[in-house]
Amino acid sequence: MSVILAYPIDTRDGPGYSELTKGGNLMFTSSKRCTARRLSALLVTLIAILLPTAARASHEAIMVDGNLTDLILAVNNNLGPDQGGFSIPDPLGEIYPQGGCFYVNGYDLRHSYVFIDFKDEMGEVTPNDVTLYVGWDMEGNVGDVDGDGDPSTFNPVGPGAACGAFSDGAGISDAESYNVLLNLDCTGAIDDIRIQIKNNLVRKVVGGVATLIPGATFAFVGDKLELCVPNYQDLISGLAITTDLCNARIILLANAEFDFLAEDLSDAVQLQVAPSILVEKNPPVQDICAGEPVTWTITVTNDGLCRLDDITVEDILGAGMTYESSNTLPTSVVGQTIRWVYTNIDLLPGQTINLTLTADTASPCATPILTNGVSVEGAHFDPCLGPGAPPATTNSNDSATINCRDLPLCDIDGPSTVAVGGTVAVMTALNPADYGLSWSAISDPAGICQIVGMTTGVATINVMFTGAGACTVTLTVTDPVNPEICVSSCTHIITATDRGGFACPHTIGFWRQQCAQRGNGSTKVCRDGMDNLWRCVITQTGVIRWLKNDGGYETTASLAALSDATRFDRLCSQLQGPRPMTLSNMIEVQYLGLMLNVCSGALPLDIEISNIFTGTVAEAIEAIENAINTGVDIGYWKDVADNINNRIGVLAADCPEGDDLFRNLPGCEVDIPSSLGLPGFGDLETVATRPFPNPVTSNATSIEYVIPSRLGSAAVRITIFDVSGRAVRTIAPASQSAGQHSVDWDLRDDDGTSVTSGIYFYRLTVGDESITEKLMVVRK
Repeated sequence: MSVILAYPIDTRDGPGYSELTKGGNLMFTSSKRCTARRLSALLVTLIAILLPTAARASHEAIMVDGNLTDLILAVNNNLGPDQGGFSIPDPLGEIYPQGGCFYVNGYDLRHSYVFIDFKDEMGEVTPNDVTLYVGWDMEGNVGDVDGDGDPSTFNPVGPGAACGAFSDGAGISDAESYNVLLNLDCTGAIDDIRIQIKNNLVRKVVGGVATLIPGATFAFVGDKLELCVPNYQDLISGLAITTDLCNARIILLANAEFDFLAEDLSDAVQLQVAPSILVEKNPPVQDICAGEPVTWTITVTNDGLCRLDDITVEDILGAGMTYESSNTLPTSVVGQTIRWVYTNIDLLPGQTINLTLTADTASPCATPILTNGVSVEGAHFDPCLGPGAPPATTNSNDSATINCRDLPLCDIDGPSTVAVGGTVAVMTALNPADYGLSWSAISDPAGICQIVGMTTGVATINVMFTGAGACTVTLTVTDPVNPEICVSSCTHIITATDRGGFACPHTIGFWRQQCAQRGNGSTKVCRDGMDNLWRCVITQTGVIRWLKNDGGYETTASLAALSDATRFDRLCSQLQGPRPMTLSNMIEVQYLGLMLNVCSGALPLDIEISNIFTGTVAEAIEAIENAINTGVDIGYWKDVADNINNRIGVLAADCPEGDDLFRNLPGCEVDIPSSLGLPGFGDLETVATRPFPNPVTSNATSIEYVIPSRLGSAAVRITIFDVSGRAVRTIAPASQSAGQHSVDWDLRDDDGTSVTSGIYFYRLTVGDESITEKLMVVRK
């Protein structure tokens, strides 16, 4: 009688095994992937309920029932060393007769079947979910040691008695075993691991030490035996050899264990699966603002069955990106290519390499879409092919894109100075509806400025000042496409000063009247005061040469060299101008009046102008001087000077009355030195300096400066720079006391070489305070 028997692993403590069910019924057991079946229709129904097909739908459906039908079907569906299915025929009779013993038992192999189930229904490798199925088809009954036809009884007078059989326990007892021999590196002994069915248990035997295999199941019917080992990939963990499953050599063994008369080995079969690798770059798409760094995670996964020995990762940054950093130092960075090379890494199936890569982006964006590609190659050396054999290789690619947005332009403009109590309009050309503009104002000291309103429909805000100090107005602009990613800001600083109303320039007619000197009763400025003002004009001017009324030219240096009386008459004549006047005459006349207003203190240099020109008085003077020197746009800049002198668009409080308007001038009763001093420096509480002459047309200039009395004696240092910012000469006088001083510069650098024509700057440092001025060198 043929009886279907199924033996699960006993999960109880101790070495015992599950007993056979009585009456020929099958004892059912299951693991994650191994299932056994009994004949009862009721139990089959229970199996369908307890084990829904979803538990094994992704792999071959093989029921461990001992009849091998579904196992053979799975082998035929996946036949081949690269698919995991093997059908192994075996000749009969080569294990008996021996020693005169002639009987049939379950140890003469007719056919063997091996199926390593490592793919899901989509054909994808599942390295962390591999199941081994083995089938033995034999002559005689499985487990029949004594040859009496019953695998669970011992017949002392049966055919096997004469051949040394002395025991035949129930099922596959301790007198017999069925084995799967695994050689995982094609070297050494015939097996590195032995999977053994013995004592109705399934065990892993390594180096003579046996341990139970969790979830393993076997069943047999007559001459057929079927075994299922789940999580086959876990069998190799802890082995001393470096190996994997993709090149395993497998031999099946059936033997009678103790009588040495009935052992049969199958031919060896070898699994030969191609290696596989996967690279992923995340995130695949990013939105950034130009100039921001961008970071990816590169994950390399061994998604096959084979160990990977060597791996090369290559990332290529697209245009507009440069390598910045990574969590693992690259092997090389050449241009846009970053490469990591790993040798002898032994990356096992399911293991990963994780890299982070950060790149800088250009601003503005090189292109709206930046690209990045990554590729990986893995190599597997098959030990079964011998040394020197080329490796099997596998490749994978991935890419990522970056949507790049240029930082939105932040445009803010407005006056830089205002009188205390005034309100300033700050504006931008951007459309608030498009760019989500927002404004803020921070004052130093706190509370001196506040936003008092915004002009509807245009991007203009009004800032009001209640005290002296600086106010920083900040404009924030957002990208209308990516408002949360691209945000830029710009600032504008406004300084409020309490000038006491001194923004009171006078007309050319007024200054001509002062030159006439019709007696102190008919003029505001006495002769000595006017002479001092003319000295200030010459000292502070940036005009290279002056058009004389007779059509000739005179340089600033030649004017400075004149005697007091001659210089006074010459400049007062220049202020009158010839008749008729050309534009060149007109701009010089208006410029002289403008400089007299500045030197007298009636027009501070930081006063804001808002007529045809917007800026400070100092900026206007520099532009007017350039027009006079070059002859470019003299009509326009003549009008600017004319407007200022006539108080058109000059932002200031009402002008006070009285002689104190000219606060830079000493009284007429004060003696005026005959040499050129520094009128216009103000009081002696401020570090001040002026070069004379300026422009420099000779071989030297004198740098005059004031050390305020509050500093007492202080160290002095003068450093001269060219327009590129390079220091060309350093002059360091000894420590000096408060008062007026001067040093000469011979227009040579520190090496003694004469400097060329051009614009230079010098920084005067007195103690811990410094001031910078510009001077011009004109070589003839």
